[in-house]
Amino acid sequence: MARTAARPDERPAERVFYLSWLDKRTDPWPNWEMCQPGHAAQLEGQAVEFLPASHPQWPGMPFVAKAEPLVVNDKSMGRYTWPGLPLPDGAGRLYVGPTLSALFHPRSPRGLTGLERAFLLYQPDAPGRPHEVAQKTLLAVAQARGIADARKRVEFCPIPGVGDPTDYDAIYKAIRRWLDDDPFGFGSRKGNRTPGPARIVVNLSPGTAAMAACWLMLRWSGALGRAHATIEFVQGDGGLDANDTPDNPTFSPLRIVPVDVLSLVKPMETAERPPVADAPGSPKKTPSGVTPVNPGEAALNVEGMKGSPYDRLRREIEQAACLGLPILLEGERGTGKTSLAEYYHQRRQFYRSVTGAATLPAPAASKAAKGKPRVRFPEAGVEGLFVKITLSEFADLDTLRDTLFGWSKGSWTGADDAYDGLLGEAHHGSLFLDEIHHLDRKLQPLLLGPLNLDSLGSRRYKPKMATYDVISDFDLVVATNDPAWRDRMIPDLLERFERIVIDVPAFRTFQRDGVQTIWQFWDFTLRRRCERCGLEYTEDGDWRACSQRLLELFATHPLPGNWRDLQRLADNALLYLTDARDGRPTALTWNGPLLEDAIRRTFRS
Repeated sequence: MARTAARPDERPAERVFYLSWLDKRTDPWPNWEMCQPGHAAQLEGQAVEFLPASHPQWPGMPFVAKAEPLVVNDKSMGRYTWPGLPLPDGAGRLYVGPTLSALFHPRSPRGLTGLERAFLLYQPDAPGRPHEVAQKTLLAVAQARGIADARKRVEFCPIPGVGDPTDYDAIYKAIRRWLDDDPFGFGSRKGNRTPGPARIVVNLSPGTAAMAACWLMLRWSGALGRAHATIEFVQGDGGLDANDTPDNPTFSPLRIVPVDVLSLVKPMETAERPPVADAPGSPKKTPSGVTPVNPGEAALNVEGMKGSPYDRLRREIEQAACLGLPILLEGERGTGKTSLAEYYHQRRQFYRSVTGAATLPAPAASKAAKGKPRVRFPEAGVEGLFVKITLSEFADLDTLRDTLFGWSKGSWTGADDAYDGLLGEAHHGSLFLDEIHHLDRKLQPLLLGPLNLDSLGSRRYKPKMATYDVISDFDLVVATNDPAWRDRMIPDLLERFERIVIDVPAFRTFQRDGVQTIWQFWDFTLRRRCERCGLEYTEDGDWRACSQRLLELFATHPLPGNWRDLQRLADNALLYLTDARDGRPTALTWNGPLLEDAIRRTFRS
């Protein structure tokens, strides 16, 4: 029986588990050894108190009323001033380490109230018993925020046998013993599982580098439950050096570290096409409008995008990738549809690797039965590719047809080898048809076969002049920026495309809920431009005033080109904020008047 996707209101809720170490060097709330009864402490003669429950941004957070540099081992760790955050007695210093930031920060995507359980691991013999201070601190903050079930949601887990926090072998074995007791309730020992999807979020920020490395080793060895849950590695800016304010868009309480995907997905190598000679009417070796692999420049890190609407987009794409369902991305130009398609491909490759589908060898070519064409599987190319086809760049129908379906040996002068087309190159990967509204109606009927799954879950098509069928197992993503795209499709093909339609909103819709999403696009774009130009991204000069000016711009300008407007702005910003000396660009230096020149140049009519 064919699988169908459950309706959103029928899907079981995803259970989210949070894992982290407790470490007094990165979670200094309050100073471990100097904690006093009543949730107060002394640090360099300054009282550590807790903000009231009525505080608008950080209810219940511990703070020091005076803003002075924190000195550790005779070294200054930086000045902890909070100019945008009203604290009692004027400016002060908040004690927001990575644990409090992850569980209570207003912008944290994994807040305590959304977790099934938070497991905080600690060394039971650590001097000063920091876990007891941590427990009091967490409960005090939770009480101020009205979280009544904090004791049930947070579990402090002693990990004996870790005397040295830099001993890889001891850390690995100790956590492995803890995981063997099945803390998530997967029931692996009994051979059953708790129903419903699960996600394990591991914060790599607290603890030593050895502890972070051991989490990765445990994941890759399967000890974290590869068959039972999606694993998500995160890190944040909530350590000793964090100087956050409520309006600081650069602060990230948690951001995705994509090491998990990189460890499980094969490298997306360039596919080798068979050498062919140019002939009249024949497709070139590298057809226009085709990207058979991920571009060399890394795409937007969709995993790291926080807030609406990307939380919704991630959930929908993740579910479709898990089930292997085709999706259609509908949105204006420049809204990031290609990045979302690549994200679908990465997640789909992950689920293929979990089930083993991506590693199964292709069956041997079947022998031809009398009166029937033989069937074979793609031979050229590399499995697991992301194959993008921009349909608007094909002016010739024959070239597009041959590029998609390939040809048999000898089908035209110069065809010395067979080619299975881009449908074949997408075998065990993803086929991305961009700008689907440009697909010629004469070619649409030919796609009905390969876009329809047969009884074995495969897609069949016939190359040019071939006497055999090629079976390719690929996942399908299509995209369009034309609201009237449905009118351009024949009914049968429309039924295949219009199954799961995901709306990708324009940037102007983000402005209703703030500009954090637009800022994430901008930050990624500018940093990528700096990298491509050989520049080091810096915040030298008048960065704070410039960032405020950019926030105002993103909050008011309609940005009709969406991401493309930000790309043009980044180019002009580098043009004005850098200089060329001795054949090399100078460092990026922020300057308010020059940034205004770049803005005017970008958005002039």
